[in-house]
Amino acid sequence: MNVFGLISLDPQLESFVRLYRSTNLSELSEIRVDPFAVADQNKDGELDDNELLALADSDGDGAISDGEWLATADLDRDGIIDEEEWQDLFTPRYEPAAVLANARVVVSTGSDSTLFEWRADRQAYYSNSSDFAPKPGTRYGLEITAAGFKRIVGSLITPEMPVFAIELHPDTLEVGLNKTVDLFWQAGTMGKGVLTGKMHREAIGADGNKDADFDSQCVSLYKVVNLEEGTHTTDPVFCDRSFTRPFLLRLTAMDTNYYEYFVTGEAHDYANILLPSNTTQGWGVGIDGGYGVFGAIASDSMQRIISVESGKK
Repeated sequence: MNVFGLISLDPQLESFVRLYRSTNLSELSEIRVDPFAVADQNKDGELDDNELLALADSDGDGAISDGEWLATADLDRDGIIDEEEWQDLFTPRYEPAAVLANARVVVSTGSDSTLFEWRADRQAYYSNSSDFAPKPGTRYGLEITAAGFKRIVGSLITPEMPVFAIELHPDTLEVGLNKTVDLFWQAGTMGKGVLTGKMHREAIGADGNKDADFDSQCVSLYKVVNLEEGTHTTDPVFCDRSFTRPFLLRLTAMDTNYYEYFVTGEAHDYANILLPSNTTQGWGVGIDGGYGVFGAIASDSMQRIISVESGKK
């Protein structure tokens, strides 16, 4: 059994567990899924209030919160749902045929246990309790049982919450070939993290329209950082024209399992196509009895304006 279990301290991303079994060469590896057809339960070609609740009301309270909308449709996890993501959410796609939907999944901490139930619309297991709110620096256990498979157990300690030192940053970040920016967060936070930055999709083109000649990747940021250092200086950037746009920065802390599997694990020679990152197939981190990972993340975000100086003379 292949496992991807995530304990998320980020309110914009629910904790979940995905399970897959290995397939043989005679089986289909993928099946076509039409998310809109699944959500449109009465088959009238549109989604009414009850169908939207079934789609996004994960805690069953009869209302869809901003966090539930983000968990459902914010596909790139930038804190905003744009039109392209809404369309992508309902676009027919191919998914692994080996998803396991009949397992018993329990996440525990101390004497408290939470059952994670299968959500067919999201192809994963989610907490059945609205009170499940993971805490930093806490040990969590995972237990998975499914007919025909070995019992899987896992363990992790959640990371500390990273916090940007917002007061140390100007409203506008100026970058270019000869301009770098110092980014700061709460010093003393232990562990490893990933610092990312990008423009909102709708801000890429002038007046919110996509500009095919505009390369937003010239200012994209992705750096693995030591959180205890509390600071990072960006590299010089080369863009073929000057511009000023909204820019979203995110600092994500990882537990040791997540870091080992998705960051250091990318140096391994094989790719596990069932899980969303390059890593060694048949490798298990934080779990015993199966393959995959049981990891945790926590994140903070900060929005600023980025002013880019063209690298062309």
